[in-house]
Amino acid sequence: MRTERECRYPAYVVWHAEKSPVRAGFGDIDGDARADVLSRDLVGRLWFMPGNDDNGRLIGSGWNSMTALTRHGDLTGDGIEDLLARDTAGNLWLYPATGRCGFLSRRLVGGGWNAMARITAAGDLTGDGTNDLLAADRTGKLWLYPGTGHSHFSSRRLLGSGRNAMTALTGPGDVTSDKHPDLLAHDTAEKLWLCPGAGHGTFRAPQQQNGDWWKVNGTF
Repeated sequence: MRTERECRYPAYVVWHAEKSPVRAGFGDIDGDARADVLSRDLVGRLWFMPGNDDNGRLIGSGWNSMTALTRHGDLTGDGIEDLLARDTAGNLWLYPATGRCGFLSRRLVGGGWNAMARITAAGDLTGDGTNDLLAADRTGKLWLYPGTGHSHFSSRRLLGSGRNAMTALTGPGDVTSDKHPDLLAHDTAEKLWLCPGAGHGTFRAPQQQNGDWWKVNGTF
């Protein structure tokens, strides 16, 4: 059954992004050099919102079985940004993107990921040309999983501890325009922190961002 909103309006508001100077820009799923958005609704449907003002498109349903979703980076080496998802059993799955708003058959990355409180793909943090993964475990340690470009990750590296105060982590890309991907973190005091990337899988000192409206946002 369709809701009244679905009958009268597009599934989601349109999304517009400026065109990237390269074909596979950061956040680009359909290969048009514009950043796109993936969104999961309350009933478990996954929607694709292209960055060219077109209406959202339904990718599939049943995504409520996933306890974490993250994307930002090509993990298979084909130049197309992919999706990572963790299921309720703690398995981490890679969904290789086709470049046409869809995904190929999923591949198992590994198990035991229920030990992680937060997982976020943040781009190429190590500067080796492959995209990496960050994960904060339930003891507050932040781990870097360097990508290989072949659907899996090499041995993890500990970046720090004391991350229990962070309620959300996200990789926004290169915010500081220094060609290094950065990290945004939201803490229990409703403050937003920018952790500038320094290359080689490290970050510079966190910088608190201005404004107090972060407390009204459950996620970002």
